[in-house]
Amino acid sequence: MSLEFDKGPSMSSAFMAGMDVQKSLAGSKAAAKRLLNDPKQEEKKFIYECWKEWKKNSINYKSKAAFARDMIEKCEYLTSTKKIEDWCREWEKETTTQPAQ
Repeated sequence: MSLEFDKGPSMSSAFMAGMDVQKSLAGSKAAAKRLLNDPKQEEKKFIYECWKEWKKNSINYKSKAAFARDMIEKCEYLTSTKKIEDWCREWEKETTTQPAQ
């Protein structure tokens, strides 16, 4: 008489997969906490508000590059005009893909 066992995933591999999920969740929570305390994120919010004002034409800039240079002057932690220009492009895409309200 011979007994055959199901050769599915072992209990230890299921346990390890669960541990990977826990590590991933802990990492996500830690990253979110770092972002909340990151002064660059506050500056990004400030720049977004300035960008919205610029797009309403109450502030005049000749280009994204000119806008980005001015924002760098106003910010303490941000140093990349390219990053600000990238955000501007991202915000432009978001506003063109959203339905009118």
